Amino acid sequence: MPFSAAAEALRVAAAPQADEEAEVAALGHVLLPRKQKELYKAMQMGNAKKKAQADTLRARKAAC
Repeated sequence: MPFSAAAEALRVAAAPQADEEAEVAALGHVLLPRKQKELYKAMQMGNAKKKAQADTLRARKAAC
């Protein structure tokens, strides 16, 4: 079995696990009380903001 075929087989095998993990993460906050849902949402917004700032800095660095 060539290396590329083995890598493709691993990628295909890992795809359902990634879908399951995303689904569990999405359903995990559904069962939280309202106050914890709001805190979770605020944390996610903060993480997205930090990621956006980091991405703009990386883009600036790459442009130089």
